[in-house]
Amino acid sequence: MPFRAIIVDFYDVLYAEKDPSSVRAFEQEHRLPAGGLQEAMVQSPYFPAARLGKVSGETLWQDVAEQIGLSADQWHILVSIRESAFGLNDKLVALLEQLHPHYKIALLSNATPHVRRLITQRFHLDHLFDALVISAEEGVKKPEPEIYERTLGRLQVPAHETVFVDDDQSYVAAAQALGMQGIVFRTTDQATQDLQRVLVPSKEHAPLISDEPLRGFPTS
Repeated sequence: MPFRAIIVDFYDVLYAEKDPSSVRAFEQEHRLPAGGLQEAMVQSPYFPAARLGKVSGETLWQDVAEQIGLSADQWHILVSIRESAFGLNDKLVALLEQLHPHYKIALLSNATPHVRRLITQRFHLDHLFDALVISAEEGVKKPEPEIYERTLGRLQVPAHETVFVDDDQSYVAAAQALGMQGIVFRTTDQATQDLQRVLVPSKEHAPLISDEPLRGFPTS
């Protein structure tokens, strides 16, 4: 049976680091090792709670600010610096734009509600998604089966007709355990090729929506 839906992760897939220079300059200024700002965020006791919506993103970043020697009210500086390093994966966004007329598409992210604001207010990409599922809004996160099941329910597509793309192998494995086709994102070109292999069937399989080649994929 052909696939009818695609679920993609946000961080390090659709939204990835592009220019870390400002973050590295900040880390050097504050005598942090390379990657120290990210590490301080992940190691904060508020990090797991923020991704489940139990505390705000502001609370998380206030703690991070204090960890690295700033005052809590300077938390927004850290958010701005970190976001300056990231940008949309334009190539993947363009591909999803081409695929959306043929497939339902959902975003599934372990993140604070800030992701919804990025998608809808900064990047204006809400038209691209049939569902936005964010762990902080759901109170449950990957790799727990419930958050995948909620996403499938909102798409109204069964697991075996869905492709799941994530950079975390354990999250992909959890999706596969529910019956989804999993793709581990390593690079955009690799993920694009894997999507092509999965979505564009061979002659032995049922055709895609039409016999016309799928836009966004090479035909030879």
